[in-house]
Amino acid sequence: MANLKRKFAKEQSYPFSVKWVIKEETLRETKVDLTTPEFDIPNLSDVKYFINLTPKRSDKNPKGETCVYLNVLMTKPISISALFNITCNTTSFSRNFNQVFISNTGFGSKICMFDDLFDATKNIFVDKHLIIEVTGILKFKNADEVEAKMSKVDKSLGLMLWESEADKNVSIVIDGENKLKAHECVLKRRSSKFAKLLKVKAEPGAPSVEAKIAIKNKSFDTVKEAIMHCYDIQNSDTLTSENAANILVFADEYEIPDLKENMEEFCIENLSVSNACLFANSSITAKSEKLKLECLGFLSNCMKTATAVKDISELNPELKEILFLQSFVNVVKN
Repeated sequence: MANLKRKFAKEQSYPFSVKWVIKEETLRETKVDLTTPEFDIPNLSDVKYFINLTPKRSDKNPKGETCVYLNVLMTKPISISALFNITCNTTSFSRNFNQVFISNTGFGSKICMFDDLFDATKNIFVDKHLIIEVTGILKFKNADEVEAKMSKVDKSLGLMLWESEADKNVSIVIDGENKLKAHECVLKRRSSKFAKLLKVKAEPGAPSVEAKIAIKNKSFDTVKEAIMHCYDIQNSDTLTSENAANILVFADEYEIPDLKENMEEFCIENLSVSNACLFANSSITAKSEKLKLECLGFLSNCMKTATAVKDISELNPELKEILFLQSFVNVVKN
């Protein structure tokens, strides 16, 4: 089979989560704004973020409001949409924000008055510490695509067959609506499941009847991508994480081994904090041990570095248990 070349439609959303624990003593003594370290965003060297707190009265802050801000730093112009939450439980403050960053700036809000911080009746400090949590997702509107390994095909026998509508003798109906047509001989040789579904012999002398295959709970694009793969054709030049995960699951269910292997490699190559949980869950559904192990290794490293991962709460329970148990194991590689 021809080796196809695709581009990965780079994930444009990155989760983050910061728990900031500030000593009461530090707040009493500081005369300037407090800031966290600058945090990197995986796979995006041009963007960093940090949190800052203004705890004192100043010319800019005459009322003495204690404010917390999410700040984004960028080395080149990028439009960044931020959905985030700032919470300080002891000041009964929790607020959601939806802001767009187009330059190095910050957005946030007052969490309490400065005088309230040290009012013993307010109980704002927990064991002499102020705790602030900032969590959210940064979305990038103009991230570049990342190219995966794989070689384009020219006009091939597969393409000529695909374009030959007249002699296609199988109708594939997706969710009772959309329909694709294909050649029975192609489907049988590329998919053992299709071969079983089409294993119906006509009576001698009986007129040929177009075979039909009904596929449920799959998107039209996923099925079309898989069927065109059977002709050694790629339907699209780019794939999103969701596309790749759906095709992987379809390839396993319909027993198209080379497509499954291609999608495993594609997912592994483009594994990130934005899709690790999606790919991990899909590896269970698609019975892909190779992808499962890669995802577990990636997520384990994220646990060790306290790196936020998108949809971590939706991770398969079996994988959560494995990750938990692995955190108590020393891994040695030679």
